[in-house]
Amino acid sequence: MALKIFRLPVPQSLKSQLAHTMLTSNAAWGQDVTNRGPFGEAHDQHLRNFKIAVFGQHSGSPDSDRAKQQGRASPHLRQLLDLGHGSDLAFVVTTRLLNSASAS
Repeated sequence: MALKIFRLPVPQSLKSQLAHTMLTSNAAWGQDVTNRGPFGEAHDQHLRNFKIAVFGQHSGSPDSDRAKQQGRASPHLRQLLDLGHGSDLAFVVTTRLLNSASAS
């Protein structure tokens, strides 16, 4: 699904929104944030798919080379700025859990 999103003839911002809507929902379904083993693998796979959907299969973020050269750029901040909150599966699952708990 990530490659299909990447190949769409739309702006990168829309690709990011589509990845957040489609990939995050699929990856978050049935995840348990308290079980770090399988969740860690799912989180890593989700981040890889999200990067493919937004930037393509063999390319990183536009600023990744510059961030590596600077050496002080936080990888977590770079992920947040380049890909948005939806790229962090733990954040998405936790906020959805808290939203459903507060609605009850």
